[in-house]
Amino acid sequence: MIMATFKYVVYEPATGVLIGSYWQELRPEHADRYIAITDDNIYDNWNYYRVNAARDGVELAPIIIVPPTPAEIAARFAGVMRTHVDNTARLFGFADMLDAASYADEESVPAYQASGRALRAWRSSLRVTCDSVLAAVVVNERPAPTDAELLAEFPAAPPAP
Repeated sequence: MIMATFKYVVYEPATGVLIGSYWQELRPEHADRYIAITDDNIYDNWNYYRVNAARDGVELAPIIIVPPTPAEIAARFAGVMRTHVDNTARLFGFADMLDAASYADEESVPAYQASGRALRAWRSSLRVTCDSVLAAVVVNERPAPTDAELLAEFPAAPPAP
């Protein structure tokens, strides 16, 4: 007996999640958990589908969006803040914020000390803003801002010399 090749998908019986697609003769181990596919678009994109409730066809699987964790949001905020303070410190002639902060306690050049102190204090105000926004996001008082929205909430930088 000659068996014909055809396109089919195999699913996990308990969940209906598709776990593979095939273009071949039906394998015996797939006999109780397959759906024949005649639509090439579905066959080519099978991983976007799941088995329907009747287990006689497929349907688009819902898109599940996993919201970022508070730690992931905090890390994003920290990156936005770090880039912003480093770029601002460069406007003052420093290599980055760490360079600027190192001058805050240096008395030998008062102008560098003043700039270092101003930038260090400003950086702290940005951190307070990030912490406040994150706290509000975590308790669902507000959605997490985009990077641009977070930047807009930051206090203004001290004027560059």
